This record gives sequence, structure tokens and C-alpha cells, in this order.
Amino acid sequence: MKVLYLCPDLGIPVLGRKGAAAHVRGLVAAFSRANHEVVLAAPRLNKSPWARAAKLDVKPFHLLPNADIEEVFYSLKAFNEMLGAENSLPSALRRILYNNQLVTQLIRRFEEDPPDFIYERASL
Repeated sequence: MKVLYLCPDLGIPVLGRKGAAAHVRGLVAAFSRANHEVVLAAPRLNKSPWARAAKLDVKPFHLLPNADIEEVFYSLKAFNEMLGAENSLPSALRRILYNNQLVTQLIRRFEEDPPDFIYERASL
């Protein structure tokens, strides 16, 4: 079976060392051990370019947010700071815009060879 493991959470570097990343890799490994063909799709691979990546037996499908999404996010953060406001609008809008981009990229990537099963890690 072809499994698409989708981890759209912008806060989880899937090759990182913390709990959420280890959980993602553990489930990917379990699917692989069960003889499933797995693709891991995620926006963040590592926390920083210098961080040592954890071992992953499948090649990740790296889905970075495009520059426009990041520009909106940082512009709203700057606007909030200018007003002295604290709210979740920049992050919420970033996730909404990223999800729209993600759907388009996934449809394009899997149009000819779709997965049999999609597992999505819950994102806050």
C-alpha cells in the first residue's frame, strides 16, 4: 500500500530530536516495517541548517511555504508589534495560506500516482 504521511505543522522539524518529530519518524518507520511504501510530506525538515538530522528511512517530500506566505506572516507580526498587540492572527493566517498551497502541491505531485492511504498528523 502507498501511504502519504502528511505533517503540515510548521512547528515540527521532522528530522529534529524532540518528541513530536520522533513520533512522526516512529510512525513512518512502522508503516515501512509493515511493507508499505511511505512518502513523508512536511514543511520543516530540521530546526536549523546546522542541526544534525535524525535518521529517516524514507526520502521526505519537502513542502516549504512560499515566499508570499512568509511575507504576510512577518508583515502581520511587525504590524502587531507596531500596535503593541499580541494575537495569533499572523500564525493562523500563515497556516491557512500554507494549507491552501499544500493542497495544490500535493494534487500536482500525486496526480499520476495517488496514495492509497493518507495519514495526517494533527496540527494545532
